[in-house]
Amino acid sequence: MVRDALREAGDEKGRSFDRVSCQDQAMDAPRPLVGTAPLGLRTLSRQLGWVLRRRRLMVLQLVLVVLAGVNGVLWFGWALRALLAPVVALIGSVLLVLVLRAGQVWLCRPWTVGYFTRDASQLVHPVKPGVWLLSDHTSRRRGHGHGAKLRRVVFPHLAAEADRVGATIEMTTTVPQLAEAYLRDMPGLRLVDEVPGRRGSTQFRLVRPPCGFAS
Repeated sequence: MVRDALREAGDEKGRSFDRVSCQDQAMDAPRPLVGTAPLGLRTLSRQLGWVLRRRRLMVLQLVLVVLAGVNGVLWFGWALRALLAPVVALIGSVLLVLVLRAGQVWLCRPWTVGYFTRDASQLVHPVKPGVWLLSDHTSRRRGHGHGAKLRRVVFPHLAAEADRVGATIEMTTTVPQLAEAYLRDMPGLRLVDEVPGRRGSTQFRLVRPPCGFAS
């Protein structure tokens, strides 16, 4: 009985610790920034539009494939429908799994904070306690300075917020010019590793300890 009581007490202590940890992580999120819009359905839809516009050739190809499939069904009737049904079911199942997986990852994060303007975006979320990952840095049009303009405002803000709560900032990129821009725009950021990426690229891993000092 004593062992059972100790075990139950330990389990309850662990559950209490988990609840406190989640609350602490939520409190350690960076605060909003005046002049930027927060993460929301409207801002995410705007970001998705930028990405689709950038990949419009792929989107056009998908539309043509769908139209060809619809035209074939109209011309060849039930035989083609029976042939396409398993393919459509497979594609739908794959897309459903991807959506559920993305939703699971999103919901498992203690928090995700976004900074959006009409021309660029930046997301930040924790990868483990005390470590923030900067991701989804996207601009409406490349080569027009939209991302740089946002970085000059958001990066110093995030650096100050990380110092406030003692968090480490991490980010990665496979573009050497972006790595240089990140190092220039984020106070205290340092290049800590270069590893082989996909298709012969190099992934640059950048880290900023709290207060800009190495731990």
